[in-house]
Amino acid sequence: MIDFFAVFGLQPRPVIDVAVLGDLFANKSKTTHPDRAADGDFATLNEAFRTLRDPASRILHLLALSGDEPQLKAASAEVSSWFGQVAIGLQQFDRMLQPLSQETSSLLRAIKIGEGQSLLTGLDKLTEGLTSQKEVLLQAIAQIDARWPSDQPTDRDSLAQIAYDLRFVEKWLAQIGERRLRFQESANY
Repeated sequence: MIDFFAVFGLQPRPVIDVAVLGDLFANKSKTTHPDRAADGDFATLNEAFRTLRDPASRILHLLALSGDEPQLKAASAEVSSWFGQVAIGLQQFDRMLQPLSQETSSLLRAIKIGEGQSLLTGLDKLTEGLTSQKEVLLQAIAQIDARWPSDQPTDRDSLAQIAYDLRFVEKWLAQIGERRLRFQESANY
């Protein structure tokens, strides 16, 4: 397994400065890009950058490097509590969105756009809550990072759970963002 932290000369830990990572990536790209160096491994550099800039991927990579390949569990109770709200919000939005994209009457389109605006308000509230949940998870990572490396199994288990929870929250935020974009495209059609 390639140590992606070592690719950039970074200390393996849960939190890194993403701006510094971006600078390191830009500098290393100059010497490893296929247009500039025949022997550079640009694919590895890209993979390392993608992995380390995402907190959940970084944590899972960190745990894998230490030999603690996490056994992915279910989402925590706190994150699982969002599942129903997100599912209902997305279903309602999808039921409105499909007919809107097919509507040819300007009056009916305007009515459906109004309905979509009220559903967007609901998605905005979900986005706020999920963003707040994401911040709580990122703060928990920072707390563990402050005492890293403690080599405590509880910290490693906590990090694995946080990574799993972050994946759910980020997936839901992306799904909401994608619905918002589709609505804007349909409303402007």
